[in-house]
Amino acid sequence: MSAALALWRGGRWERATAAVLVLVWIGTALAHFDSLNPPWVIIGLDGATLLFLLYLALYSKRRWTIWATAFQFLLMANHLAFVRFHELEQWAYVTAYYVWGDAVLLSLMAGAIWRARKTTPAVAQNPGNMDRAERSELRSGDRRGDPADDAGGADARCDDADRQRDARIAVNEDENATEHD
Repeated sequence: MSAALALWRGGRWERATAAVLVLVWIGTALAHFDSLNPPWVIIGLDGATLLFLLYLALYSKRRWTIWATAFQFLLMANHLAFVRFHELEQWAYVTAYYVWGDAVLLSLMAGAIWRARKTTPAVAQNPGNMDRAERSELRSGDRRGDPADDAGGADARCDDADRQRDARIAVNEDENATEHD
């Protein structure tokens, strides 16, 4: 349900996360799991998911990604506790695994739901607080989820605007440096 909601109502980051989580779910379902050995394949998949969510939390500027990353980190801590203290009961390990995994999915659902809300005027006035996808959506109107938002010139216009802003900043820094000399 969370992946379907993210694909339907979410933006680029929510859709990418839904795709990653579906792939990890398939890999986890196909991986061999026994109670005698740590599930190294599952641990590897969850570790890669943690790195992906950490990237999102750092670069997407969306609040839900921070929560999803935190819950994925707790899921990894659960894995490492089981590896270190293998005498833990199996039901506790699996229960905690599903609790933290469901919390990641709930974070994604929250992100997809709040994604549909309009941009606040304060954010719209300061494009520096938005990522490229959000700026592109503001320029193209209220076409949330439209694949055309990511196609063609939207990213090029964002790149041009970024280059112009960087050039203005560089000129201001040069002027400030010459004033102090």
